Amino acid sequence: GRHSPPARARSSQLLVSLPPRSAQPLSVAETMAAAVLAEAEAKLSEEPFDLRAWEAVLSVADASPLVEGRPLYERFLHQFPCAAAQWKALIDSELRARDFASAEAHLGASLRSCPHLGLWSCYISFVRLTTNDDTAKLAEAYELLLDTVGLDVGAVPHWLDYISLLKARARTEPKLVVQVRAAYQRALVLPLSKLDVIWKEYEAWELLMNRTLGRQLVAEWKERHTVARRAGKDRAVLRTAAPLDAPGRPPCAEDSQLLAHWRAYLDFELGGAFQLPPADQAARATLAIEQALLPLRHFSEVYHLAALSLAKQGQLEAARSYWRRGADVSPDCPLLPLAEAEFEERAGNLDGASDAYERLVRGGRSGPLGWVHALRFTRRTKGTAAARALFARARRAPSPG
Repeated sequence: GRHSPPARARSSQLLVSLPPRSAQPLSVAETMAAAVLAEAEAKLSEEPFDLRAWEAVLSVADASPLVEGRPLYERFLHQFPCAAAQWKALIDSELRARDFASAEAHLGASLRSCPHLGLWSCYISFVRLTTNDDTAKLAEAYELLLDTVGLDVGAVPHWLDYISLLKARARTEPKLVVQVRAAYQRALVLPLSKLDVIWKEYEAWELLMNRTLGRQLVAEWKERHTVARRAGKDRAVLRTAAPLDAPGRPPCAEDSQLLAHWRAYLDFELGGAFQLPPADQAARATLAIEQALLPLRHFSEVYHLAALSLAKQGQLEAARSYWRRGADVSPDCPLLPLAEAEFEERAGNLDGASDAYERLVRGGRSGPLGWVHALRFTRRTKGTAAARALFARARRAPSPG
């Protein structure tokens, strides 16, 4: 089977402090690091998403030995679980130290939730180091990478690396020539940046294999490639403007541009521009949504946009999962369960709507708004007696906060 990503690591809350190394007096550098961490801890106790304070913590982590810096990174990642750039930095350090057990645990904790090319490159490095560059296992690892992030606009180097591996194996296994051709032809019609690099390499390879057949195939694929290359350039412009590495913090005023750029990219990816075959188009939409949620993890409107887009395509379970994920991340925001409830009612799924309203009012965190909507729904669908019973329950419910 494939060289699968490792199992998810167990997360824990860790104190922002350097572990004691000995009873010896602290050096000047250690004293300064302790002061920086104490100041950061004071700020984080007031505002757990204070990015400047976290930058100070990570600067101490980067200047410390791995055994001391790792707990600082782990606490940051507990607060920002989708911060792919910081996952990558930690795993890179562990690979350099040949601490493969820790790298494996952190890859397992991050790969599936962070569709990030840089982080997946760490996975390739991990496989290289732990399999002694076994080409078959590397090819399987690249297939997993490409299945996950192969539609990322910057994925061309990874496609070329995978094809290079296949070509190397095809020298001793001629039947793999078919697989090489299939990989080239799949990649060269995807809307990726720098797609012309794949095209030039593909053209040269086909002509080398068989000049007559190669000319026919090159002519056959050229137009589709040209259209994909243009779309790749448009995607690259939009995607470059939408930063992927911003830690996912709750919305604030200065994030308006970040949201605007990602909305423009999502509109392009989820809209009608350059449609791929259905399976690839669905994967492209999912990738765009999941990448947007790396920096916008706490933005409820992104979950809502994703749910509406998927519902429109008839993917109802996937749509429900985004409404519920968003509600789990921001339990004090009533808008997502309310949107799900209204969608279910319009679709005639009254049981689903009832379940959504129940999640909306459970624990009293939605405040009066949630109860008002739940009462109106209950009166519409179950009658006055049921509404009175719910009203009595609302009166007994604790106030939010």
